[in-house]
Amino acid sequence: MAVYEILPTTNLKWDDIRDTLNANGGNVNNMAITAFQSGANIQRWAKYKPVVYYKDFTSMEEEWWRGDDLKCGLTVRYSPTDGDIIDIYKRGDAYTYNYLTKGPYRLGDFRGYYPKAEPYIRTNVPQDKVFEWDFNNDGDMMLPIQVVRQSDTSLTINDVKLPLDMGNLNILVERYNKNPIEEDDALAKDSQYFPITGTFPYVEFRGLRSDYNVQYFLLSLTDKGINGYNVPMPYDEKNAYLIKIKNIAKAVITGSISQFALSTKKVWSNVSDYLETPYDSNGGSSSPVLFKSSIKNLSTAAITFNNTDSAVRSHTIKIKATGEVNGEYREYNIDCSIWNGFDGASTSSLVISPSQTKEVIFGTSEGLFDKFREAGKNNLIYINAVVVNKNTKSENTISSIRIMIN
Repeated sequence: MAVYEILPTTNLKWDDIRDTLNANGGNVNNMAITAFQSGANIQRWAKYKPVVYYKDFTSMEEEWWRGDDLKCGLTVRYSPTDGDIIDIYKRGDAYTYNYLTKGPYRLGDFRGYYPKAEPYIRTNVPQDKVFEWDFNNDGDMMLPIQVVRQSDTSLTINDVKLPLDMGNLNILVERYNKNPIEEDDALAKDSQYFPITGTFPYVEFRGLRSDYNVQYFLLSLTDKGINGYNVPMPYDEKNAYLIKIKNIAKAVITGSISQFALSTKKVWSNVSDYLETPYDSNGGSSSPVLFKSSIKNLSTAAITFNNTDSAVRSHTIKIKATGEVNGEYREYNIDCSIWNGFDGASTSSLVISPSQTKEVIFGTSEGLFDKFREAGKNNLIYINAVVVNKNTKSENTISSIRIMIN
């Protein structure tokens, strides 16, 4: 009596079969027939498991495990015979294991049974996972797909008979703007084919691009029209057929850059209203503080504050976000502590010390842009650097970055 990771191929005992099945979610009692019924919770992707086969006794040397129909005990549904490929995925019956309803019942079919087997094509992406990828800065996404070509415990790509020309087998990748399994109005943007013939154990999906903040890649098998069928990807909870990718560089900076150099002529008439110490020790006028907006990449931007005069004691700056949502103007004073460059201080303004340069870097991760997001629209907002008049507390925008969000 024991629980096995893989049931032995020799000296297999009934107690070992029963206990191993029960340890992996089965409900098998001391009646042997219960090991062949749905309560046994048999792993469909296991190579060795009970199948309909004409012999009463088998040997490990013959391919009995493929069954009489060469489908390894599975019913495989495919398009167009069983409906649209999306409908098949929605029903959840793309691959079903057929429990025996008649004999011969062979306990020997459990020799080598592996209850944790996985599909013969593996995305290695859990169904509930959402990838984050910066398409603009990290380039096209590459997704390695594992193709099981040889295994003594799990089904391989050559085991299950499919209605496809296996010499021209491809993975079809269709890109959607919405989840096509959950939303009927999801639209396919484009598609790509990736051949999986040959012997290499991995297929590298390259060129996956994003036009959406979150997009969905639907995977299926095809021979590119030779036999006219489209077969669902084999899948389980660890290997999704629908890959969800969040483009973390989307809803970010796509606008132009504005650069401003402060001077007594260009920005305001009286610099002394804005500088705590407007004159140097020799009585001369102070040099201006330089403000420069820049886009570092498509997911982050920066405003640089450069106090070029050692006599300037401090310079008070605020950063505001402004824009419209549903035709309503919105303005937010940004808590400077959430961005780099403010020394972690919980304050609404930045004070520049003499001869000091500070760079404020900000991006899409702070949740700021959610305040301006409007369903179905691209909204233009501005991140403004604002200088504060120390006497009147009035504010003057001196640097701005345009940001398009969707």
